[in-house]
Amino acid sequence: MMANYTGIPLSSFIPWLEEKLSQKYSDALEGMQKRFIGIFSLLRIILNYTIEINEIFQKSPDLLAKKQFLDNILHILNEIILEYPKVLDFEYCENFISTIQERLELIYANFHPLTHISVQEVSINSAIEAKCRMISSALQKAPNFIIELQNRAELALPLLKHIEQSLKYFKDPVNLLINEISQLKEFEKTKNEFLMLKMQVLRFPKDEEHKSLKKMGELALSFSEVEKDLEAYLDPAIKMSHMIKNKGKKFLREEGKEDCRDLLSYANILVKQDFFSHLLPDLCNTDDLIQALLHLQSQRGLIGELRKKEPYKSGFESISIIKADELRDLLAKWKQLYKEIKDLEASEEFSENFQAFKSNTLIPFADLGNLLEKLRQFQRVFHVYQRSWVWFKKLRYKVARFCLEEFHERIELTWPN
Repeated sequence: MMANYTGIPLSSFIPWLEEKLSQKYSDALEGMQKRFIGIFSLLRIILNYTIEINEIFQKSPDLLAKKQFLDNILHILNEIILEYPKVLDFEYCENFISTIQERLELIYANFHPLTHISVQEVSINSAIEAKCRMISSALQKAPNFIIELQNRAELALPLLKHIEQSLKYFKDPVNLLINEISQLKEFEKTKNEFLMLKMQVLRFPKDEEHKSLKKMGELALSFSEVEKDLEAYLDPAIKMSHMIKNKGKKFLREEGKEDCRDLLSYANILVKQDFFSHLLPDLCNTDDLIQALLHLQSQRGLIGELRKKEPYKSGFESISIIKADELRDLLAKWKQLYKEIKDLEASEEFSENFQAFKSNTLIPFADLGNLLEKLRQFQRVFHVYQRSWVWFKKLRYKVARFCLEEFHERIELTWPN
């Protein structure tokens, strides 16, 4: 008999997880929640009376000059209230406790000038003074509530950290995957456009086959495969080069100036958008590039920082280790195919065949160009789809295992519609 699973859509998983953690640990965190309720009750008093004073100011043109103090108070209170999470965790509590005193001081700094406001109408003065007394009383009570919260947070520290780690374990990979899948919205559209154009092209009779054109097609296909492998092989090194470009030498070990200069030089080359199309073909000494890449991956600080970034942090991908012989062979294949393509393009036979093809083909060149462009678009989107599906399966397994251990429930993450 198969076990029953509850399906949770990917986009709904984090809100669902927050709700489940809140329900499971509500009793254990009851003391913390009561302290927060006490503090937020005071903030609500301050908010309500600030709004009432603001209404008085709106009716009194003479007081509008002081309205900026009310706006500042309302802005601070709004920030504090909106930050409150669905489930308490260590990160939120630590940030709240470390900043609440300063925020209350800012509220008081903007509140104090209101206590010295005086207008001719006695009724308005009396109304403002009464409301200011209520705000002042709430501000005076706040420090004791904060001390109680701090003491309670120390007792709940292990649980708060567990909740924080549980949320962090899934938030980044879920958001990364949602972002990846959002790129697939055009998948069906791109696929259908490609198939439609392909059918249009196939309606035309085939032209006479030319050997050099067929050879060029075979070379282009082989070159595309090798370049895809090379891009994947160098991807971690390119990401590390971007880190060096963005943060300079921060992650590099102290070494000789010449070694460091060579490393930075190749890092600057790797991050350029035309590295594969223009820079790599003109690179004469690939051994220097290989040594620079080996030097790059020996930087433990860089590798450590890269592991903290997605998709490596979530375990979706692993950092491939460059091996000199493997990379040398891959670069040699790439350069050989690139040279063969360029040599064939420059040959007289290819030029004659191509011109004959252009003049005799019944297929409009606009259709051929569109077909090739749609094919490239479809291949790019399909690559994202394949990668996203692999990542999704890994995440689905993690979710199922975690929920079974944490909640004793069988949960299955479902692919977005």
